[in-house]
Amino acid sequence: MLKGTLTIIIVNYNSTDLLLNCLHSIFFTQNELTLQVIVVDNNSSDKSKEKVKIWFPQVFFLQNDKNVGFSRACNQGLQVAQGRYVLFLNPDTIIKNNVFTKCLKYLEAHTDAGLLGCKLINADGSLQPSCADFPYIHKLILGHIVRWKIFPNKIKEKFLLKYWKHNKIREVDWVLGAFMMARIDLLKQIGGFNESFFLYGEDLDLCYRLQGEGWKIIFFPHAEILHFGNPTWDNSRLALVYNALFTFYSEHFSKTKTRLFRLFMLAFFYQRNYRGL
Repeated sequence: MLKGTLTIIIVNYNSTDLLLNCLHSIFFTQNELTLQVIVVDNNSSDKSKEKVKIWFPQVFFLQNDKNVGFSRACNQGLQVAQGRYVLFLNPDTIIKNNVFTKCLKYLEAHTDAGLLGCKLINADGSLQPSCADFPYIHKLILGHIVRWKIFPNKIKEKFLLKYWKHNKIREVDWVLGAFMMARIDLLKQIGGFNESFFLYGEDLDLCYRLQGEGWKIIFFPHAEILHFGNPTWDNSRLALVYNALFTFYSEHFSKTKTRLFRLFMLAFFYQRNYRGL
């Protein structure tokens, strides 16, 4: 018998239709688990609160009067969370049966695992890569080099998680924030999410700090969910990611390494925009 409640925290911003489908899948696959579901809304203008209250009155709804960002909203949910475990879940996800139970059982059996991510599937049924290496300079350069087809997939899989098939339980550097299940006491001990991150990078930072405390980050492929995500990578979105990564470097690495990272990313943007690489 699984001990304690699972608290699910969903940060919402103008995603009502996706959110309602996500909530339906949560309660449809709840089985015998006791769940506390918290929605933190960042001042949506699409009547999210009214619709959630009508269809899912059991959901605890926190309403912000402005968009405070993902990290701060997660921490707001964490402050009122009552479960032994907590799941941070994106609203653009659909939960499949037994996902919660499988993940919770793994965490209960492996006391050295601090945080777990599951397999993500795209809307067309294809795999969505959801774990990656920390963005160390040497990894970024290596990733830039081996992306050409002259390198066999076995070499790519060995050195870079982005090319890995996501088919085995594996300790990884970090997992995507669309689905992150963790021990709630552990997250409270480290202060939750770093609110220096507004959007993007907060999952990377959280996993880095957990590893720094000696905890393992686990990719668990035996549970999978549907994640719609955003397939578009325009320059505005890339700029947000770049700013998040720059914040990550500024928080955790020396000024020299931060400058090297900035130079690498400037070169990346130059190649993308002016050379078509």
